[in-house]
Amino acid sequence: MARRQQEPPAVEYRSDPELARATAVATRSAIKAAVAEQLSVSTYSRIIWAKCKFPAIQSMLVLRCETGGGLGRLGAAERDNLLRDTTPRTALEEGDGLLPSVERPEGGGRFRIAELTALFRSAVLPAQVEPGTRAGYYRAWRGVVTWLIAHDTADQGLPMDLSTLEAVTMEWLIAGASVSTIRNMWCAIEDGHRMFGHRPPFWEPGAFRRRLKALSSIRGSPTKLAFPIGVHHVSGHATPSLVSARCSGATSCWSHAEPSCARAHAKSRPCRRAMCDGVSTLHFTCSMRTVWA
Repeated sequence: MARRQQEPPAVEYRSDPELARATAVATRSAIKAAVAEQLSVSTYSRIIWAKCKFPAIQSMLVLRCETGGGLGRLGAAERDNLLRDTTPRTALEEGDGLLPSVERPEGGGRFRIAELTALFRSAVLPAQVEPGTRAGYYRAWRGVVTWLIAHDTADQGLPMDLSTLEAVTMEWLIAGASVSTIRNMWCAIEDGHRMFGHRPPFWEPGAFRRRLKALSSIRGSPTKLAFPIGVHHVSGHATPSLVSARCSGATSCWSHAEPSCARAHAKSRPCRRAMCDGVSTLHFTCSMRTVWA
């Protein structure tokens, strides 16, 4: 069934980097303020914000008994899945490929099917992703849960429909997210859905790739240089008679003329030599004199 398309709100786009950065900061502050409105005072007072660019609650444990932000509409198992930390090493990983002994604390009795399924998803399935990658996914997932709570939609996190994913993506873009950040967030959402047996939002073939391509025009802010000179300029203009035999290794100029060291010093600091004004484009150093390009 085709999704009902909603007309976008009336907005104004301005190609002003300073204004975009100010809007991003205001958006991140607004998300934190919305979380404060959704959660109880006792819960919010125990929140520690993660040291990252986007608002993310450091520990999901403080939300175990919270009902605000849509958490109250979740069952116990659904809440546990939404807030679970999958970064620790699993029992299978700790056993170096051999599953340790599994038994009930009180002993006796076979495991039921539902219990075996839950054990598999907690002790085995997380190992499909390397621990380091899982840690990155969990950092992104904390930001997603924080965003869901701010919009009172925590019950729509697992499973998440495509509309909700597009909404969180758009607000993260407004908040200044890069393509790599968005991609990591999407991967975290898909991994969570696979972990708990849900169909991911990008279930259609090629859906992930197509939307990632739509973001490919975002390149970030270009580096501001006094004169944007590249290595190809150096190799094209420098001659052995003008360059020194070996670079001294001092990162004093924008770039040295010797081709073997031009790449290493292409991003050096402005020149601080006495003969250089620190702004001129490039100088080639030889044993006899300084030749300016």
